[in-house]
Amino acid sequence: MNWALLIPMLALAIPIVAIVSNAYVKLKLKTAGNQGGKLSDELIKRLKKEIVDLKESKKEVEERLHNLETIVTNEAWSILPPETESPKSIQAKTQTIAEKMKEFSKEKNAG
Repeated sequence: MNWALLIPMLALAIPIVAIVSNAYVKLKLKTAGNQGGKLSDELIKRLKKEIVDLKESKKEVEERLHNLETIVTNEAWSILPPETESPKSIQAKTQTIAEKMKEFSKEKNAG
């Protein structure tokens, strides 16, 4: 057997096999969900269920976003102190927030 001819033939055969197998897989996938140009009843039911699930998920995300917007825009949650506060009270509040954040991170790391 002449190895000098076999190696180039194999080198050319690999991409050809890859291209043909890729085309075959694409054709199988296309015909699996599409029979004669019509969608199967099972595929239609699955797509309708997915649409309903996505709508529910979208509604939940919109509700969460609305809650976050309410929290962010609510003045009671404001971190910035009013301009009339004294520097000492601002410093005390900042210290309290820092301590709460440290406690929270310790609890988060412990649990």
